[in-house]
Amino acid sequence: KTLEEQHKIIDSSLSSDGKLAVSASSMTVHVWSIPDGKRIKVLRGHASQVETCSISPDGKQILSSSNMTVILWNTENGKRIRKIEDPKASFRTCAFSTDADMALTGSHDGKLILWSLEDGKQLTTVKQKEIFGCEIFGCALSPDGKLLLSAT
Repeated sequence: KTLEEQHKIIDSSLSSDGKLAVSASSMTVHVWSIPDGKRIKVLRGHASQVETCSISPDGKQILSSSNMTVILWNTENGKRIRKIEDPKASFRTCAFSTDADMALTGSHDGKLILWSLEDGKQLTTVKQKEIFGCEIFGCALSPDGKLLLSAT
């Protein structure tokens, strides 16, 4: 099936059970039902282009990032659970931890930030060495949360 959207899709993610997909398009996140290919929700709350989106491993939450904002959403009702803002960051990518208790963000300036999703606080920050430029295009956490991976 092809999921059709009027605007350019910047990022997308598939749930672990293959039943849902999310896509980042313009300033919104779209939630799709994979079996029938229909859009079931549009999540609004970002003030700028949504750069990335992800579905938690259990499928219960969605994470999206744009410029200085990361938003945690409830997948079922589409409501915002938490908004994390960092005026010093310019988020480019985000990922859930395996247990969905933490989020990892990567920014245009080469910073990886690990966040608690319970309270929205920064747990740790790592600045990339500038080798080929420092923009982080992708990030991931190991299942135990001890290793952070980035793609620059």
